[in-house]
Amino acid sequence: MGAHPTGLGAAFIAAAVSALSARHLRLSGSLLCAMFLSWVVVLHIPRIAAAPGIETRWTSGFVALAMAGIGLLLAGGSDEAQGFVALTTAIGASAVWARRRRRLRE
Repeated sequence: MGAHPTGLGAAFIAAAVSALSARHLRLSGSLLCAMFLSWVVVLHIPRIAAAPGIETRWTSGFVALAMAGIGLLLAGGSDEAQGFVALTTAIGASAVWARRRRRLRE
């Protein structure tokens, strides 16, 4: 369980650094998109199908889908999107790391 949040945090940080430095945008954006789309397919769609009346499951699924779209923006190399992508990936990275630290304390 410890390697999973660490890997996710590293992926978010790498995507943020890539967006801020404008290097390897297509690769990092494509990998970020693939990661979130895999979450949608593997995690969110089955959870939504199991209980379609629970709104938070729909919300989580759409958030993951939106993050996949942000990865596509980054992969497209849009100058306007770089700052937004860097900000959202940095926020995602800090959330993953905070959650990991909280779980280690428990």
